[in-house]
Amino acid sequence: MADDESTGLDEADQSTMDTATDAPDETSSGAQDGNDTSAAQDVGSSEDSGDSTDSSTDDSGDATDGSSDGTDGSGEVTDGSEDGSGDATDSSGDATDGSDPTDGSGDATEGSGDATDGSDTAGSDATDSSGDATDGSGDATDGSGTDTTGDAGQDQAGDASAPGEQTGGTGSVSVAADPGPPYLIVDQYPGDSGARPPWETLVSTSGFAGVILKAWDGRHYDDRGWFAANWPVVRDVGGDRYGVSWFRGAYLFVQFAVGGAEQADAYLSAVDRAGGWDRGDIVPIIDVELGNTANPHNTNATASAQQIVDCATQCAERIKSATGSRVMLYGRGAMRDRGITSHMGCDLVWNPSYTAKMVTNGLQTWPLEDIALWQYCGDNSSALPGYPHTVPGFAKIDISAYIHGAAKPTLDMLRTSLLR
Repeated sequence: MADDESTGLDEADQSTMDTATDAPDETSSGAQDGNDTSAAQDVGSSEDSGDSTDSSTDDSGDATDGSSDGTDGSGEVTDGSEDGSGDATDSSGDATDGSDPTDGSGDATEGSGDATDGSDTAGSDATDSSGDATDGSGDATDGSGTDTTGDAGQDQAGDASAPGEQTGGTGSVSVAADPGPPYLIVDQYPGDSGARPPWETLVSTSGFAGVILKAWDGRHYDDRGWFAANWPVVRDVGGDRYGVSWFRGAYLFVQFAVGGAEQADAYLSAVDRAGGWDRGDIVPIIDVELGNTANPHNTNATASAQQIVDCATQCAERIKSATGSRVMLYGRGAMRDRGITSHMGCDLVWNPSYTAKMVTNGLQTWPLEDIALWQYCGDNSSALPGYPHTVPGFAKIDISAYIHGAAKPTLDMLRTSLLR
């Protein structure tokens, strides 16, 4: 989902947060988005939202989510869903989310142009992958951020060492035990790693705590049964870890030209058809990205701030009404580029920032404690040192780290913050 650039959950546009980077103490590449306002949490997740220069496209599938969301950076960038909104940008879920992760939520790879957003006073090179850097949206020079979080949060998430080092690497995580941070969560969409990605590899590799799948896109979406087939499998492969130290989630890539309530209904129906929600599931997620502005089929790219706020708010409110659950917002680039300060009915944020330090440009009205996930890797690309950016058997992958303000994350915090 690489934010806008890619079209899926990958938003690179984040405003720098310096929060999740307790990553083994390697320095991450210099992002450009100078907003580094959050405190790093050792979680190690950066937004690719486009703030920095992260060109990743949010494996989530959105960005490239052919869904046409075009903005789902999560990897959807190429996800061919028929949203016509521009596969390329569906960063939200699939690539675009990050790289779309990149802010695309499209930010990550949103290409919004923030690439040189170098205001980062944090001093970290972190380039606010959030998409500013590469967020083609034109933020290229977005230098608004001032790393207010400093190094403080960096130790949080991964305090001691890189993921694989904490518990001895693959296969060393005890079912019931808390392996300690960082807690890493992967997001995937149909175009990322085939019909049946090797979920077992994630379960047996230390550091990984779950998977978020693209469930729906707009009002009409045909993933050829991919979500319905993989939703129950992601739960089952966790075995005794499911609900304890292994979790799953599902996101909706929002098309601003379609009614928010109907998209919410279609998304919830897709989850019901796949087996419904269960005890170890993450709160519902809506991916809000502008997507690839170069894609003529991407209607999200031309949406006004009011259109985005109205659609996303309707969507979140319908989900809350139907499920009684909180809702998480994925993205940063759309908020940054349209000057949106509304939380649009959401309670938590998933920030795509593919920089060495987490950027929060576009999410300044959100308390740091409400930014629960940092998508630091979009489509195998990351500037955060010491944290994984590839996993054997996965062609394209977006990875996020759980963060909790300036505190060192714990498994209990994660369950309280993220689960329905």
